[in-house]
Amino acid sequence: MNITAEMVSFFVSIVGAFLGGLVAISNLQRASRDDKEKEDAWKSTITNTLTRLETRQQVMNEQLGKYQQSLSDLTATLTQHTAELSVVGIVARRADEVSKKAATDLAEVKTDVRNLDSRITKLEK
Repeated sequence: MNITAEMVSFFVSIVGAFLGGLVAISNLQRASRDDKEKEDAWKSTITNTLTRLETRQQVMNEQLGKYQQSLSDLTATLTQHTAELSVVGIVARRADEVSKKAATDLAEVKTDVRNLDSRITKLEK
């Protein structure tokens, strides 16, 4: 069997196609590897972001708890002071009533003293 130029050309074409296929497969594997690295980097970024958000949420929850406790303490203090002010108001009203009564009684005593003075003066005459 004689090897002709066409056979050599055909054989070279087959070897070229085979090598081209190997290069294409290698390129696909490299692209797949690059895509995998990009995907891993993306997943890592997302994971880090979620971790930071969870940490922030925990800190904010702790701060919210402190604020709620402070608000509760403030409400209790205000309730206590409101009760104290209510008592002070009652005492002040009572003191005002007593003061008015004392002024009325004093006026009556002055009137009685004048009346007695006038009677004593009449009796002395």
